Amino acid sequence: MDKFNLFSDKKLNVGHYIPQLADLILDYNKRFSGRPIKLKAIALGNPLLDPDISVINAESLCSHGVISDETLLLSKTVCNASRHLKESIHQNLSKECIHVLNKLEEAMGSYTDPGDLILPICLSPTLLGQTFYQGTHNRLHWKLAMSSAVATDPCRGDEIRQYLNTPKVQEALHANTTHLSSVWEFCRGHLSYQRESIGINIIPLLSKLLKSSILVLLFNGDQDSKIPLTQTRIIANMLAKELKLVPVGSYALWLVGGLSHLAK
Repeated sequence: MDKFNLFSDKKLNVGHYIPQLADLILDYNKRFSGRPIKLKAIALGNPLLDPDISVINAESLCSHGVISDETLLLSKTVCNASRHLKESIHQNLSKECIHVLNKLEEAMGSYTDPGDLILPICLSPTLLGQTFYQGTHNRLHWKLAMSSAVATDPCRGDEIRQYLNTPKVQEALHANTTHLSSVWEFCRGHLSYQRESIGINIIPLLSKLLKSSILVLLFNGDQDSKIPLTQTRIIANMLAKELKLVPVGSYALWLVGGLSHLAK
């Protein structure tokens, strides 16, 4: 098998299962004398690596103007995101964490996406059918949200849903050949994980992979508040210090097609 990479983009749990899969591949190569799996690198986007570091997000929320200084102080002194995550894992939320969580949810409201704090909201016909809007403020909010769709198209989900429910499209895809009465919908549902595993610190495993000459790319969206960029940067610096790694280039803009996307 040719050399290959393991990639995963912007999923919290990839910080666990991609490094663990890579470790299993290395173990397989050691145990069996057959043709090895030539793993070259892994890439982790917005990964949950250490629950004591990765999820600390109050500073990020406050710097984006999502929460107040008072709520930031509550998160720092009463219950931070790390404590809340650990209590959630064991399904034993304290009154303090519930109080802080309620304050955070109240501040963020229903129009803020924790995965992209500045993402325009799609108040689509689907959503409008579920929610009753009235008053000048709500009508203005709806117009602003819909006008912003021109640039970033936050209604893409509705467009995909409408397209894939078009009879001619389904016929071309040989889909719904039995003419079901229900419409096509995105796959949804609860994914079951071993809750205790979420609390595992994966940093030592990343260190092990790096020592085994497996390249590791850590990257983050700068508007993600679930796993803030600052926290992934802290972990990257920790690994670099432990393994005595040095930068091969200076900090600069990452240009794609002449446009600035990220800093690296």
